[in-house]
Amino acid sequence: NQNLMMIDGIRLNNATFRYGPNQYLNTIDPYIVNQMEVIRGAGSVLYGSDAMGGGVNVLTRDPQYSVTNWKTGAGLNGKWMSDDMQLTGRGEVALSNNNIAFLGGFTYNDFGDIVGGDTTGKQNPTGYQEYAADAKLKIKLNRKQELIMAYQYNRQDDVPRYDKVISGYSKYHFDPQIRQLGYLRLRSAYENKWFKQVALTGSFNQSDETRILQKENSEKITQENDLVNTYGVAVEVNSVPSDIWTFQSGVEFYYDKVNSDKLETEGSQTTELRGYYPDGA
Repeated sequence: NQNLMMIDGIRLNNATFRYGPNQYLNTIDPYIVNQMEVIRGAGSVLYGSDAMGGGVNVLTRDPQYSVTNWKTGAGLNGKWMSDDMQLTGRGEVALSNNNIAFLGGFTYNDFGDIVGGDTTGKQNPTGYQEYAADAKLKIKLNRKQELIMAYQYNRQDDVPRYDKVISGYSKYHFDPQIRQLGYLRLRSAYENKWFKQVALTGSFNQSDETRILQKENSEKITQENDLVNTYGVAVEVNSVPSDIWTFQSGVEFYYDKVNSDKLETEGSQTTELRGYYPDGA
């Protein structure tokens, strides 16, 4: 949680991110990624103390304006791996003219259990299903202003934590894990060297994670749910005061609202307990 992950400059991290290696970057559909920027080492100057270990900024694909009145397009992608390790389908549509550009798509993934090399064999359980949808719209308001609207949805069902299943749990699954992101960005260009480009962004990010746990030789099933709604506002300024000097500055504010609950079921009895995090924090 001290490596900051961002999507189009918007924080993916929130107040409930797990320490150490975690699964959150995996909730970004690879088919929407255009490029990834990586800061190796402390990025705290720009992004704050939770970027002490570094930063990753995932930049998603942009729809392109066309020089014709209207241009439409569509695409299909498929992927299949042997040993039932992966079955993927992706469909997308594009629509554009001189002032409007739209790109949207839907992805389905069915991941089977991983088959390791040498003596590892099939690692069971490691498979899960995933659904993802995305849409991005760009509008030229005038010669110097552009409005960008984007939405992303990702849902993963019955995702096992293999490290837990092989070390004392008969079941330790994320079911489901859902991520949603929507943002609105106004990008403006000016002749002023101190305000060469200014971007104002409002965003809503939701993380909905349910964990189902059952230890070996136990009838007790635990269900934990953490729902985090994150509201964000950011102003970013790019300045070019001279040919050899450029810098970036700005202000951002994020507010996390955490809802957390826990249920324990043993036989026919279900007990409601305090969640993993303080509910309403």
